[in-house]
Amino acid sequence: MTAECGAAAQPSVIEEPARFFIDLRASCPAPAALQVKDGNRLAWGKVAGAQRYELAAYSALDGRSVLQAETLDPAYQLPAIQQPAYVMVRARCAHAYSAPAYQVLGPSAR
Repeated sequence: MTAECGAAAQPSVIEEPARFFIDLRASCPAPAALQVKDGNRLAWGKVAGAQRYELAAYSALDGRSVLQAETLDPAYQLPAIQQPAYVMVRARCAHAYSAPAYQVLGPSAR
């Protein structure tokens, strides 16, 4: 036996897919204390459980990508970037990526 519902009835729970989100970012904290050292060497605090770090740099003038890289160390020797830019670093842990951390690269930072 089935219930008779009017046209304004809500769809059945069976007809709607279940949706959920598991936020694992807390298990992979963002790199902290980004700083430029010795010219073009970018360094940050080591993230516990990080398997690698991903870097991306973008021109501050037009948003164009100027660097895509990965490293196992909590530091990276940046190539000479001839314009103001910002660099993003995020950690890759076993089950999640961290939130990104940013550092501005300007004439005074190089």
